[in-house]
Amino acid sequence: MNVTGQRLAEALADEVASMELLAEILQRENLALIDRDSEVLQQVTADKNHALKVQSQKNALRRSISDPLTADIEGEQQALEVVFQQFSNGDELIALLRRFKDIAAECQQVNRSNGRLIARQQQHTQEALAVLQRTDGSADPTYSQRGPAGNTPSKRILGTA
Repeated sequence: MNVTGQRLAEALADEVASMELLAEILQRENLALIDRDSEVLQQVTADKNHALKVQSQKNALRRSISDPLTADIEGEQQALEVVFQQFSNGDELIALLRRFKDIAAECQQVNRSNGRLIARQQQHTQEALAVLQRTDGSADPTYSQRGPAGNTPSKRILGTA
């Protein structure tokens, strides 16, 4: 194995490890969203932002090694596989690349699912506020934007004598 092949293997292994960490964090985010646990969600968001920063750095390092080798070949994955086959550790590099792509697809799927959960929770919150504030025009508001509706006389007739 030559030096470049070894550097690529190390960089790609680091990138896979950082992507696996991101996948785990996205799963924790998913559970926090399902449980509506804002404290856990706050910590997970900080962890996710850090993991994304690390992932970006790992990707930049790997690309600094691989991009010069693949400049004349179309398609990133195909180009990498062609170049990787030239190294004695080519099978290891290709396996790492495929593992990276699989984890990235998993991260994308979980992230989209989390986005849908957030959208549903926002919609639920807006609908609940509309009911409580009676912005749908059905009756006097139970709560105003400042809190209780206050001492406004009710237009509802409870009964007559």
